[in-house]
Amino acid sequence: MECLTLRVKDVDLAGRRLHVRDGKGGKGRFTILPNAARAAIATRVEHSRRQHGLDVQQGGGFVELPGAFDRKSPAASRDWRWMWLFPASRQYVDAATGQRRRYHVFDTTIQRAVADAAKRAGLSKRVTPHTLRHSFATQLLRAATTFGRCRS
Repeated sequence: MECLTLRVKDVDLAGRRLHVRDGKGGKGRFTILPNAARAAIATRVEHSRRQHGLDVQQGGGFVELPGAFDRKSPAASRDWRWMWLFPASRQYVDAATGQRRRYHVFDTTIQRAVADAAKRAGLSKRVTPHTLRHSFATQLLRAATTFGRCRS
């Protein structure tokens, strides 16, 4: 879910980092953006920007904002930087506001894609998005990468 709920504004391509909001323990943090993923993420940012532009032309372009931020800054709900990095393929009409909105892709979509990729790769063990998260952390440790604060 941390990946699915990334917003365009959470991506810092130049600084090679991602801002994860409301992560484990309800805390926000930054994590690294590997060089190998930068081009793909830049493509996703551009896709979200184009999708948002089309949505606005069709009278939509609204996105759900965290907490009470929509009351504090109403215009932000239509700002493309708040758009999901991985938007859903369809829009919906919010019952409370009547706005045409787009949500992020559902977790089952990603879970299915990861399982299919593992099957195509001929892996016999069960692979999930959470497995990939742990694999990434393990590789960082193996590469002796220091990131964040270590607590003892």
